[in-house]
Amino acid sequence: RTDPIHEDSLRPDVIHSILQRHSVWLNEDHMRALTEKSGSNNLMYLNEACKELIRYTNEDPETIVLGLPQDLNGLMDKLLLDCETCHGNHLIIASLCLMVCSRNGLLET
Repeated sequence: RTDPIHEDSLRPDVIHSILQRHSVWLNEDHMRALTEKSGSNNLMYLNEACKELIRYTNEDPETIVLGLPQDLNGLMDKLLLDCETCHGNHLIIASLCLMVCSRNGLLET
């Protein structure tokens, strides 16, 4: 969902609730850096940013948080580029084409 979070004080609670399910914790400085991103007023941004922190739990959280783009479009670009780098752009293009072609989803069989 892309619902805006109108109250700044709720952002740390949202982040904490997502990360605690995976035993990932941010210190106050990292939390502040993440909540100061312009995209942090968007639930989808926070969810995807937290997934990045969960995915790279063995790396320095400061490096991850500071490396996150400021807005949702930039974050989606980064995630797509990461997928292309990992799996090759031909697979990503094919997957996106299938998603566009199948309005109601695809069966596994």
